[in-house]
Amino acid sequence: DAAIVAICNCLFSFCAGFAVFSIAGFFVNETGFSYEDVGGYLGGGSLAFIAYPAGLSLVPGPYVRNFLSALFFITFFFLGVDSAFSLVEGTVHSFAETVYFSKYSRFELTTLVCVTGMVVTLPYTLDIGNVILDIVDSYVASLGLLFVGLLECLAAGWMYKKGDLIEKVGAPAVYVFDGFVLLGFLLLSILGVALPYADVSPGATAGAALGAMIGCFAIAIIGGGSLARNCDGFSDALYHLAFSGPDHLRKLMNAVITEGAPNNWKFSYYWI
Repeated sequence: DAAIVAICNCLFSFCAGFAVFSIAGFFVNETGFSYEDVGGYLGGGSLAFIAYPAGLSLVPGPYVRNFLSALFFITFFFLGVDSAFSLVEGTVHSFAETVYFSKYSRFELTTLVCVTGMVVTLPYTLDIGNVILDIVDSYVASLGLLFVGLLECLAAGWMYKKGDLIEKVGAPAVYVFDGFVLLGFLLLSILGVALPYADVSPGATAGAALGAMIGCFAIAIIGGGSLARNCDGFSDALYHLAFSGPDHLRKLMNAVITEGAPNNWKFSYYWI
């Protein structure tokens, strides 16, 4: 089911691209503007609230124009209702599992979330609402999602079962491995950003950044694997240091996925 939903979502977005660029091309041909003039309106809230309505308003024939415009905004309304269902349901469910909010009924939590959401989103109805929407879309929906994804990767790959790992292989091995791997990524980011400002060629920048990261990774692998204890060899030590936490999480997820439905797809080892 997850694969079907993801594939259908991607196909729907692919088809939507044809609709967006078709209406943009039609708008350019009808108004005489250049593609550079309308390019800034083909993303975020500007696409839905400015570019697309403006294109529909130029459709020939009043009945066709009114029908397409009404259909567009009705679709937009139901899209908002559908999104509200998923957002409110996820938020209420998360609050209901906490100690403080578990004493409240589902009706009370739903009312609290809906009223809070209404108050928080009132600024979007002002004259500068579209500007606020673009700012939130850029820094929250884009960068925020990237940051949340990074935190999820850190939680699943670096923090999950960390105490059990320290008891298994020893704290020195874990600290050496984690420390030098993180140092490698840090040096890659710092050198990749800083060296171009020092008039260093792109090739030298890539070589220095990647060389520092690979060197730190080598120290992490050799040092962590050598310090690990209670392991059946060097490869077993590296497995515990790098993959034991995510692999344990994968097995738990597979147990949940196949509960009552043994034919469901499972997460393979390569997913970690």
